[in-house]
Amino acid sequence: MEDDFWEFFNYVEDVDGFLPVPRILLRDNSNPFERYTNSELIQRIRFSRDTIETTVLPMVYHNIRDGDNRGLPVPPALKLYVALRFFATGSYQQVYADVATISQSSVCRIVREISEELKLLVIIKQHELNGLLRNWQSNKINFLAPSFT
Repeated sequence: MEDDFWEFFNYVEDVDGFLPVPRILLRDNSNPFERYTNSELIQRIRFSRDTIETTVLPMVYHNIRDGDNRGLPVPPALKLYVALRFFATGSYQQVYADVATISQSSVCRIVREISEELKLLVIIKQHELNGLLRNWQSNKINFLAPSFT
C-alpha cells in the first residue's frame, strides 16, 4: 500500500512540471454595434449603425489584424468601436479600457492601428481625387480649345 503511494507521488512530481495551468479569462466580447440602439451609437461615436456597417467597417476591416488567437484577441468590431469612441470624445484611454474591459495599452495599440488605417484610406482617396481633378482639367482644356478639324 505504501509503495503505491510513493509510486503515485513520484508520478505526480514528474508530471506536475509538464501540465499546463488552466487560465480563466473572462471578457465580454459582445458586439457593441449590436448592443446599442442607433440613437445610442450616434450619441457615443457620432455615427449611425448603417454608416458603420456599410461604410466604415468594410473600409478598415480587411486591414485590421485579427491577431493570432494567442492570449485574448480583441475582435475587429470592438477595435473599431473603441477607436471611434476615443475619436468622438477624446477622453483618456484608461476610460475606454475600463468600459471595454481591455488594458490601456491595448486601447493605445487599437487607436494607433485604426488611425494608421484611416490615414492610409485618406491618402488613397486624395490620390484618386487628384487624378480626377487632373482628368477634369484636361477635359476642360480640350473642350474649350478651338477645334480645326
